[in-house]
Amino acid sequence: SKAEIALRPYGFYAAEVSGRISRNSENQPVVELRVNPGPPIIIERLQLEIVGKGSESRSLRSWQRKWPLEEGDILNQVVWEQQKQHAIEVANSIGYLSAEFTERTLEIDLERNRASVKLTLDTGPRFVMGDIDFGEHVLKPGILEFVPRFERGDPYTTYLMDKFRSDLWQTGYFTDVD
Repeated sequence: SKAEIALRPYGFYAAEVSGRISRNSENQPVVELRVNPGPPIIIERLQLEIVGKGSESRSLRSWQRKWPLEEGDILNQVVWEQQKQHAIEVANSIGYLSAEFTERTLEIDLERNRASVKLTLDTGPRFVMGDIDFGEHVLKPGILEFVPRFERGDPYTTYLMDKFRSDLWQTGYFTDVD
């Protein structure tokens, strides 16, 4: 049933659901479900690795340390997916724009109610700030050239880009900065 399938992402693969329809005192239909979630899937083995140039990054190491699913916990695939997305966001925010999971294995043994999880994040290279070309403009020379607060070759971060956009907008010469 759909109710049994809905429990799977939360670690319950052997759920039993029974239901009945009755009527209340106003003769409206009432659906009653009895849910026996059954035994949960327990994480038996967990391997969480970061490889690549950013493997020693404080931000990514913090993500790894705070990983909420540990051996002995009930497998929660919703958390699993959220944490994978969070890792990519963290990597991107500090300049690892090509970060990807080279291994994401979730093996479930339904007979033993056990799971083995392996996740490897490869950060790839760290991107750096390049040259800025403002193109032709009619502004007084030097106005835009002093806006960037970074040098060519500085590590890319979303903070630097957000600050750059904000600083351009605050010059008053732009109605939109994209």
